Amino acid sequence: MDQHGILNKLVSILDQASVAVLATAEKEGQPTIRWMVPAVLKGRPKSLFALTSPEMGKYISEKCFPEVTWMVQTVALDKVITLKGKMNVIDNPSLKMEVLSIIGKKLHNFWKMDNKAKEFVVLETVLETGSYYVPLKALTERVTFE
Repeated sequence: MDQHGILNKLVSILDQASVAVLATAEKEGQPTIRWMVPAVLKGRPKSLFALTSPEMGKYISEKCFPEVTWMVQTVALDKVITLKGKMNVIDNPSLKMEVLSIIGKKLHNFWKMDNKAKEFVVLETVLETGSYYVPLKALTERVTFE
């Protein structure tokens, strides 16, 4: 499997499941995980994008290492994709609108929880490696993004 193959599988899974788990590590060594709604943007196939509040973006950029891991799985748990890369926090109006146009309708909880929902930043993960795992077949395929 190549990087395009794993990204196609990722988009297919996200179309069904919508959410993924983002794992970060604070600079003091404390791991944190959170549910997020990521997206792959056309023309930017080596990155995964999500939206978050400016406060969470500041926390991630100041308190966490840039290396992160994403885990995406089907609802049936029969396919799992793990992606590793480096995260950037971006406050760019054009990019925010591009990401919002893809995942905005899936952000029900974000809009409910964040009273300042008009303000958000983009989390961009520049992908480095990925794995595709099918538990019932004991199949694992690994990919390096170049």
